[in-house]
Amino acid sequence: MSGQARYHRPYHLFAVFTAAATLALIGMGGIVTSKGVGMSVPDWPDSYDHNMFMLPVSYWVGGIFWEHFHRLAASAVGLLTVGLAVWSFGRNGKKFLVFWLTPLATLGGGVCLVAFPERLADTVLLGGLGIGSFVLSRFWPRGEPAPRLVRILAVVAVVAVIGQGVLGGLRVRLLQDELGAVHAAVAHLFLVLICVIALLTSRWWQERGSAGFRTRLPGWTLLLAALLIFGQLLLGAAMRHRHAGLPVDSFPLVDGKLLPAADETYVSGINQRRNLAADYREFEPVTRGHVQLYRYHLILGSAVFLTVLASLIAAWLTVGNHWLVLQQGALVLAIVGQGLLGAWTVWSDKADAVATLHVVFGAIVLVWASLLAIIGLGRFPAAGRDIAEKLNSSGKWEMVSGQEAIREMVRDTR
Repeated sequence: MSGQARYHRPYHLFAVFTAAATLALIGMGGIVTSKGVGMSVPDWPDSYDHNMFMLPVSYWVGGIFWEHFHRLAASAVGLLTVGLAVWSFGRNGKKFLVFWLTPLATLGGGVCLVAFPERLADTVLLGGLGIGSFVLSRFWPRGEPAPRLVRILAVVAVVAVIGQGVLGGLRVRLLQDELGAVHAAVAHLFLVLICVIALLTSRWWQERGSAGFRTRLPGWTLLLAALLIFGQLLLGAAMRHRHAGLPVDSFPLVDGKLLPAADETYVSGINQRRNLAADYREFEPVTRGHVQLYRYHLILGSAVFLTVLASLIAAWLTVGNHWLVLQQGALVLAIVGQGLLGAWTVWSDKADAVATLHVVFGAIVLVWASLLAIIGLGRFPAAGRDIAEKLNSSGKWEMVSGQEAIREMVRDTR
């Protein structure tokens, strides 16, 4: 099958929409954490002993609104992810709807009606899901299956989104802040996964799918940068979910130093300067561990910037004025912007909107670096057009056949 035939615009746009919804969900989670309202709904999977999808609107006030809306949005993203996976199998996806989802949902509704007659709402939802999936299977999905790799990634995404929902529920049930940090980290990985599906199903990837580098050094440095960015986001999640607010009150210098001293004298001083009683976010006192996390966060952030800068230099020396060089240059500026957002978070005393924007932009930077790494390391897909790029005698890039490009590479190595 040709690369042109394998490009399915509606599926690609659906993947892009799912990625955008996931990014919005991360932003909602950031708001919940920034406002300190993660436990506003203290039960799960119910909400105040109601079916989560049927919580009366009268409850939707204050922190309950943000946490409940976050749960509903997470359910919507889960539904989109399931749709993405089913659609990836093309017309064969109808078998899943007819022979799996429909009978399982219908059976679940029947069991719930018999065993738990007081939970009528659950019975209605499960029954409606069974009927709806059967009706949907009459006209969707259609077309040919997506490439095998896309199908695998889509199924992995379903497993990941289910696990992510369970993690969020366990965070509520077990009252473990560490689970909140893991929940945030998995959310970023899930976003990257959905964005990779969107990339692999794009027309650009199907027809080209490679950066055209003569070496893969820029790709490897970008991959290292993406890993460091993810580590940076892990540290940030650990800081946020310890609910200590800010372990510093100034930036870039803290008591005249680039890195705050993680000793009892500094910790005692910062706690004395804070008015915890007047802070509605109910932050806990700063500890030495909080200060150490902040120090690591600064150090790793500097490492991220230097790695992305090194990748930009490697790309420039490898291919000259190539479009990916411009992308990496923009990524360097994005890293600088993310650092300024971190500084603004300190200057604003961790204002809700600023802290949430810092989280969302961090997710964007992670996706950006990850996709550029895949492009930098990627080969031309077998299903795509057999084309590549090389420099002609005038120093300009031109499209050539893949076989000719390979012959050129072999001659260069000799």
